[in-house]
Amino acid sequence: MRARTRYRLRVLLLCAVSLLMCAACGGKRAEGGVRTLVMHPSSKELTLGLPFRAAASLSVEIRPSDAPVRLEWSSSDEQIAVVDANGVVEALSPGTARITVRDADSGKKDTCTLRVRTVPQAISIRINSAELLVGRTISLSPRLSPAADIPKIYKGITWSSSDGGVATVDARGRVTAVGSGTAEITGTTTNGLTAVCVVTVP
Repeated sequence: MRARTRYRLRVLLLCAVSLLMCAACGGKRAEGGVRTLVMHPSSKELTLGLPFRAAASLSVEIRPSDAPVRLEWSSSDEQIAVVDANGVVEALSPGTARITVRDADSGKKDTCTLRVRTVPQAISIRINSAELLVGRTISLSPRLSPAADIPKIYKGITWSSSDGGVATVDARGRVTAVGSGTAEITGTTTNGLTAVCVVTVP
């Protein structure tokens, strides 16, 4: 009888130890889940119509870093931008879309606000012609359209002069009269649109 009792006690003790170990393992798995999920960057701007693809890779910071994770990506407006399973977003049309990443297990998520712009569809110069004395300067201002979808600071204009002996122009569109004659000052966008101002130096 005593031997049987000791045997039963040993079995019960082993069962109790096993249960405690399982509970401990389960607790560790819970602690190892995703606590925070942060997308980088939190905002992004892409421009359509450039010589290269309007796309970017978004990254995710997971805490703790060794937590198991199942990421799901989505776009609030797939007519403006789409995102693949690796967080690569591609712009399709001008506008704003929210790119969301979510951990399927914990439900933790974060978003990136994506603004899609476009290169100009037309360009003109506010002054079509000008007469300058030698040494005088004038600044040319381009008009780009559609203005609503073009970045406020657009650096895609290249300026050139048809005759540097008559007038020169710098990268900002500032023209300087050099000598007598006529020169065409041309502004060119990254997608090949041009506008001309004729400068005459008496």
